[in-house]
Amino acid sequence: MGCVHLILHYSVEDGGEFHTPLRGIPRGSALSPLLAAFHLTETDNVFSRNRHVTYARYMDDFLILSPTRWHLRRAVRMLPRHFAQAGFEQHPDKTFIGRVEKGFDWMGFWFTEKGCDGVAPRALQHFKDRLRRLYERVRQWPEDLRLRRMVGYVRNWLRWSSPPRARRRHSRFSSLGPVAGLPRYRNTT
Repeated sequence: MGCVHLILHYSVEDGGEFHTPLRGIPRGSALSPLLAAFHLTETDNVFSRNRHVTYARYMDDFLILSPTRWHLRRAVRMLPRHFAQAGFEQHPDKTFIGRVEKGFDWMGFWFTEKGCDGVAPRALQHFKDRLRRLYERVRQWPEDLRLRRMVGYVRNWLRWSSPPRARRRHSRFSSLGPVAGLPRYRNTT
């Protein structure tokens, strides 16, 4: 019970002041996926049975695809009702409706009508920014530790970003392009 109390009664820093929110659980809490699975099972069942849409969900990221705009709009209108039943609110800026041919970013990957087309530009930029910040943090370290830390970060990112069949190849490292301000390192292991 002590763990549940700690999860529910957490502190948030806002402008130098700390307070305990009256609603919600902390971002990144291990309780989040469990609660989502519990509360969204019915939503998953309803949308999975709908033969007019293709539905996928990972945690709180939903993807609904349909060959017709009408079926898509109908499904998108149903989603807030399911959220309300579970006590969730939909973020107004998080809904995107558009043609698949133009491509879209879902969970860091770029999708088109052909399927997953690789890492989304936003995710690649985020990776480069984080790598640059990591370099700034470790640049005073001894070279062997600095290289190990940075290569480890790049290797983990490549593992996440590569399709399963490409995970054994190291050639994708060069396809990232130069990261401004960083020396180029090559993994030779």
